[in-house]
Amino acid sequence: MPTFFFRSSEFKGAPGLELSRVVAAAMHLSIPLVMYSAMYNGVVFHWLSQYINLHELSEDRKALYLFLDCFYSVRWAIGVLIMQGELTLSLGIIVALKHLLCDEFGYGVGSMLVNSWGTRTGPLTTRDYTCAFLMIVAGILQHGSEIQRWLFKRNPSNKGKIHTGGLFYYARGINHTGHILRDMAHVLMVPNLFFVLFYPVPDYDLACQIVPETQNHMKQKYGEQWEKYEKQTPYVFLPGLF
Repeated sequence: MPTFFFRSSEFKGAPGLELSRVVAAAMHLSIPLVMYSAMYNGVVFHWLSQYINLHELSEDRKALYLFLDCFYSVRWAIGVLIMQGELTLSLGIIVALKHLLCDEFGYGVGSMLVNSWGTRTGPLTTRDYTCAFLMIVAGILQHGSEIQRWLFKRNPSNKGKIHTGGLFYYARGINHTGHILRDMAHVLMVPNLFFVLFYPVPDYDLACQIVPETQNHMKQKYGEQWEKYEKQTPYVFLPGLF
């Protein structure tokens, strides 16, 4: 099951090219343009600095954040086009705005904030590069696995079969692992109070409620196929651990 779309037991095969998905993908692809304007033209800094205490980002930090914006905008655009589940136009718009305002603006503006942890505006450190690397790995785990499943589902000979290869060979919920890893790296990169309090809530719900429900749903849907998959791949999140 995807991390943010509901998949019903009636949903089968690869998703089609629906208007809602195209609009959501286009909105995600526009995120780097918005963030470039916000960071390099000083729009956000000059406006928000009238109300809260901010420090301007260094040039190398802006470049790193813009690179992550580009990577994640493409990743999310691909995600909304290929991930299984129901995506209405309104939900697609909400998801795109959430990613822009809470995630991309989040670590940009979050880095500028002067708080008890100090600002993250100066030259890049080993921690910044490590977190950026983890965010890229997380994106590959989450949507790389979804791309593999989408390609599997598009093959007519795989109708009624469960995808157990690729990244899903190592963990049955490795796409969810990518989702949680990305949030952890985000918090470590920009440890302001909002992220420290915000991300654990949906990630806990994902790991402790959504994933178990998904595993049960797949077991009911695929029966013996799923039981064989569980024996082949006993791990849900991390190969060799759990």
